[in-house]
Amino acid sequence: MFFNRWKHRNVKAEYDERLLALINNLKEEWDHAAQTQNAVADSDIEMEQETALARQKYFFHI
Repeated sequence: MFFNRWKHRNVKAEYDERLLALINNLKEEWDHAAQTQNAVADSDIEMEQETALARQKYFFHI
């Protein structure tokens, strides 16, 4: 019984770490897309859509 609780806590901690890593990764992707869009003088609709998609992925996982 004691070992079962220990396993459960380890699994929860592992998934929490994975979720935080995913959120941080998505935030970096969003920031990169926004910086790229701002740096390019002739940004097109596709670039704006990629930035919007990265933003939505980030907010979906928060």
